[in-house]
Amino acid sequence: MSFKNLLYVILCLFITNYSYAQKSTKGSSYKSESMKSNNKKIHSNNSQSNLRRQQDFTSQFHRENVGQIVFSNTMVSKEYPNSNLKTEFNISDRIYGRVFLDKSPQNTPLYFDDGRLTDCSICTIKYKVFVNQVEQEEVLENKALLSSDENTWTTRQVWLNPDPADDPADPAWVAIVNRLPAGKHHIWIEYFVTGGTNVSAKKASAVGKFTLVKKPGESLKIGKNWASLRQGLNDNNLEELLVKRANEEYKLTKNGSKYLKAKIYANGWTVLRNRLTGVPEYKWIEVYFLEKKKDGTCYAQTFPVTQQYDGNKYVNTQIQLGAVYSLKASFNGYIDCN
Repeated sequence: MSFKNLLYVILCLFITNYSYAQKSTKGSSYKSESMKSNNKKIHSNNSQSNLRRQQDFTSQFHRENVGQIVFSNTMVSKEYPNSNLKTEFNISDRIYGRVFLDKSPQNTPLYFDDGRLTDCSICTIKYKVFVNQVEQEEVLENKALLSSDENTWTTRQVWLNPDPADDPADPAWVAIVNRLPAGKHHIWIEYFVTGGTNVSAKKASAVGKFTLVKKPGESLKIGKNWASLRQGLNDNNLEELLVKRANEEYKLTKNGSKYLKAKIYANGWTVLRNRLTGVPEYKWIEVYFLEKKKDGTCYAQTFPVTQQYDGNKYVNTQIQLGAVYSLKASFNGYIDCN
């Protein structure tokens, strides 16, 4: 082979190897970019998986109305909520609502007063009310979600003035409505999640509005009164004594409140005996107390009442505050005063 032919072969081999190297490099770069893209997708999915377990969207309406509160004069179904929705009510109308969210309370970002991000394991929800663009001092519901399931919900019923068979009217709503003058009023309600003292969401998770019409002389009632509360054991003398103790000896009243009545809830006393001897040590019973607050509202709450056994008889009647007893009454809250 001549020198010229040898030089030509070497040059061809060089060009071939160079082209292959370029293709290999390009392939590596493509693979690298593809891996980066996949990593981004995986990271995105991982960020979603950081959310705690929560309720899925319950309907297409839910999906399309995230961040909204809708209202009706009947209970609003989470599966078929768009039937019988209304935007105007009279104060005597039954008023229900439903909140639609994309995040459950425990997945809602919360912040300390200093701006630090946090969340809540046991969350509190509340509704701020604005009437004719003026924020009211009362908040609706304002309850801690002690049930683990409730902390996962992405939709919930709102009870403003429901049928008493479903639930009493919200006392805060009753107070707001009863001080309004006659006429048409624009109502704006905001749903918030909080996580305790100095911890809350930066903005409302959902909002809703409607027009409320009030006629001259109209007023609203909670729908539950003292007479509707269960009467168990009948002992008028004990009940009179307990009202006196509540107001005088035990200083249960605060800020001008006063206890007006007591009603024994349980059917009878529960006796606690010494485990070894079987001799009674004390007995206790659950009792309703009716408190008339300084602002004129009425509140019913049960407390355990105890009597000690002195060897011959039961003495030393005490209203127990903060003690742990298995109380049975399902209702404690505001009621109509009359």
